Amino acid sequence: MPEADGLPLFYPGDARPAFSAEPYLRRLGRQAGILETARVLTLGMGHGPGPLFFAREFGATVVAVEATEAEAKALTEQIKAAGLFDRVAVKVGPLIRPPVADGTFDVIFVDARVPARLGEMLSGLRRHLAPRGRLVLVYPVRVGRHQNPAVARHWERLLGEPLVLPREALQVVAEHGYEPQLVETLEDAALDDFYGAIERALEQAGPDERWARVREELSLFRSQGGRSTVSFAALVGRRREPGEKPPAARSE
Repeated sequence: MPEADGLPLFYPGDARPAFSAEPYLRRLGRQAGILETARVLTLGMGHGPGPLFFAREFGATVVAVEATEAEAKALTEQIKAAGLFDRVAVKVGPLIRPPVADGTFDVIFVDARVPARLGEMLSGLRRHLAPRGRLVLVYPVRVGRHQNPAVARHWERLLGEPLVLPREALQVVAEHGYEPQLVETLEDAALDDFYGAIERALEQAGPDERWARVREELSLFRSQGGRSTVSFAALVGRRREPGEKPPAARSE
């Protein structure tokens, strides 16, 4: 397997997570079973409303892990302004090996950042889920019947492996100790909004070489005329326990 040139994937400034719109968060939160008693871990989502939304909308207790002190400070200010200190705690640490205890969380939510390959994230984060806990993970996937070769090469170089289709991503979820429950891809209009926010953040960042990869990604997206062959998928899987029988096959 080739080395990944782009991981972890970050985006500049205030660019929000792909699934940051409240209807997405509400739907995915319900699918993941977030309740008032739920313990939720969010990873790298401080630029979006996720941590505060889960606490305010569902009444959950949230631990938000951010990659840098600056991001943690910015999120702490948001928590203070919202009066949610009793619901949301902030930690600083690596997103693939977060500084939290094993078996602690009912839900883990990862959006905005891609800290590692899909299989590595699934394996690494499973340990932090409570039995039957759910992982919601956003990851780039192929969409459409025909792949743009330049786009495919770009993402394969970043990830160190070829992109997979959404249904293939769910198979990877199943192979790493989860019962796959949902895959939802970002629609073209929402993807355009996502890259529009990135474009505005890049303008504010100026000629910063740190974002050369992001500028290339944006250029490739714009070259496809609003019908991208790569999108982001929200994958939901429930932690499967050793010896647990697979779910009964559904009739067609």
